[in-house]
Amino acid sequence: MNKKLLIFLIITLSISCNQIEREKNIDRPNKKNISSLKITEKKQDKENIKKHKIVRIHKLKFPANYVLEEVGPAGDAELYYFYSDNIFLLRDLYSDDDFSIGSWTIVNDTIKVFVKEHFGYRGIGEENIPEGMETVEHSASYGFDEYVKFYENVDYKFKISLNDTAFGFYIIDTTLFANDLIIKPNKYMIDGNFSIASMKELTTTDLKKYTSKELKLMRNEIFARYGYKFKSKDLIEYFNSKGWYKPQKNNVDIYLTNLEKKNINFIKKLEFGQE
Repeated sequence: MNKKLLIFLIITLSISCNQIEREKNIDRPNKKNISSLKITEKKQDKENIKKHKIVRIHKLKFPANYVLEEVGPAGDAELYYFYSDNIFLLRDLYSDDDFSIGSWTIVNDTIKVFVKEHFGYRGIGEENIPEGMETVEHSASYGFDEYVKFYENVDYKFKISLNDTAFGFYIIDTTLFANDLIIKPNKYMIDGNFSIASMKELTTTDLKKYTSKELKLMRNEIFARYGYKFKSKDLIEYFNSKGWYKPQKNNVDIYLTNLEKKNINFIKKLEFGQE
């Protein structure tokens, strides 16, 4: 046999074997259990993600352990992580600390996602947008001067059709796997004994078990989390006993979320017997 032809056949066979092995790896996800979402922080190079080989979603049978990317019309993008134990994670491609988690299932050609928690770090104040760029749509955040952690309970669901991309451009990056990114939610847990006041909209049922004294602590704990310096002796003594409390600010209004403001008013009504 011609020597050049033999070399060519050997190279071709080698490439075919590598491709077969790669396809096996795609269809055989890493079995590492992430149900507890224990730590790693494997940061991804955002620029390199764009250079990776991508395929349209409807050309692949959608398996667990894939990462699905949705690219919006303005260039914004979100990454959807579908773990092999049906845990779902969503993160903004341009944010290192903004996550939503829940569960997912697939029925026929439709992925059903149920989101239950949203956590990470949120910016305080106004975004640092360069002069002259105020009206220009941009895909990456310019950032804030300060960030604080948050953890909130949410409840929403959505569907993704594998056969219909009319409402978004979905692609699968075949070089990424969900198990490459494992998040540690404990990093974002809210400090205090009454963290529920910053995590969900409170109801009478949520608060009926608490005394007026406990409701007072719950309400003021929201301010304490942001470092408010209390004036009353009882609150100073109570919060100074908490290792997480750092009294640094005379006013923390800019830090309060709309949810926290609503809960503060609601707690106050029950605290003083107005409900």
